[in-house]
Amino acid sequence: MNKKKQTIKEIFNSAFENHKKNNLNIAENLYREIIKIKPDHIDSIFYLGGLLTKKREFHKAKELFEKVFEKNPKYPNINNNLCAVYKILANISSKNGKLLEAKKFFEKILTLDPNNLDTAHGYGVLLLKLNQHSKGLNYIRKGTSFIRFTPGDCKII
Repeated sequence: MNKKKQTIKEIFNSAFENHKKNNLNIAENLYREIIKIKPDHIDSIFYLGGLLTKKREFHKAKELFEKVFEKNPKYPNINNNLCAVYKILANISSKNGKLLEAKKFFEKILTLDPNNLDTAHGYGVLLLKLNQHSKGLNYIRKGTSFIRFTPGDCKII
């Protein structure tokens, strides 16, 4: 094994140990050091994305998870992590009134995980806000909730 690869492995092991111990700034610096040396070090990119999610830097985490997905769509847990960060960003966008942005994130999740019931429900509710009632109701029915109609009222349960 050459010296450069051994050094990267040692740095990664140190980053991972610090990450587990919640020494996030140290771990982040070490992951970034590895990525400077070897920009395609997929493990460092993935774990840095997870670390940034923990630090609530969701847009940066999204970019890193997308990079991992682009390099290896079968990387362990990449779909779950990417869907989770998309869902967070969709909810943030929706709460901030950026409904079309939220819609794009929900659609990305449904592309990666079409059977995600929570996402189907959230997407359906969003579509109702966008006045796409028929499509929204269909997604809500697919999701984790049902719709109860009462005279003069509609509740999503």
